[in-house]
Amino acid sequence: MIPSRPGESFRMDKRYAKGRLQLEGPWASLRSQLDEISRNDSKAETQVASSNRTGCWGLALIFVGIFTTALGIGIPILILGAALAVYGFGRSASARQYDLENMRYQLPMEILDKLAVDLDQARPISLTIDFRASQSPQFVQKTEQNKFLIFSSGPKITYFSHPWLELAACTVDGHRIKLSLTREGSYKEVAKRKRTKTRLRFYDVVSSVVRPPAGQEWTAGSLDKPGRAGLRTFQARVTSQGVAVKAAGPIYSVVCNRGTLTSGSYIHALDVLGVLIACFRGITGAKESNFA
Repeated sequence: MIPSRPGESFRMDKRYAKGRLQLEGPWASLRSQLDEISRNDSKAETQVASSNRTGCWGLALIFVGIFTTALGIGIPILILGAALAVYGFGRSASARQYDLENMRYQLPMEILDKLAVDLDQARPISLTIDFRASQSPQFVQKTEQNKFLIFSSGPKITYFSHPWLELAACTVDGHRIKLSLTREGSYKEVAKRKRTKTRLRFYDVVSSVVRPPAGQEWTAGSLDKPGRAGLRTFQARVTSQGVAVKAAGPIYSVVCNRGTLTSGSYIHALDVLGVLIACFRGITGAKESNFA
């Protein structure tokens, strides 16, 4: 994240709320907009944290007011506490829609930083990022609800598939590349007596397609799996139009049960670039690129 400069007036931009964002243009323009998204996200995170602290102070004053009512000063303290709680938690809820998952704008930024030297600056880059939660209803594939007893329901498991990143560009020697990432996973809810335990488990599937310039003769080359340990699966195929590669990244999980526990790791830019390089190696007529 890139914090705003001291003394700089910065307001959250409504364009960068959790939604589907489409950008198109040269890399310099896209980089500027991604930097702006990062600053906007940093501002939102700071506001959520400070607003939550204000709300907690309000709750504390409410409890103090309850126990000091008999002293005659409890009512004003209760009113002040309620006002602080409503203001703090309300402001926090409003800012959360701008609090983005950092990886979703950092990953394309890192990928394009590596690719920029090989891309045709005269042709625009097309970039689409979806910041919505992967377990949102529009991405749900199916939902399972197991039954333990007649009057007791078991865990509820929601399976989702969320295409959240698309990137299309052209290299200086005319090769057209297309990258896409889809988040596959499940969201499990287990009802306890006084709480609900949840587990979010997912991995990112990266798909890459490289098409040679129109009219160029080429032959299929090696389609070996990249040496990156972060890729669990690897599939490749050669068509008459180019080479397509698909690979699955590492598994990441978030468990919420009286606290939050995370494990695993996200897919890295080098994993994505490894898939793209595998496509280029499948076209024996392609030149060696700097990012390879």
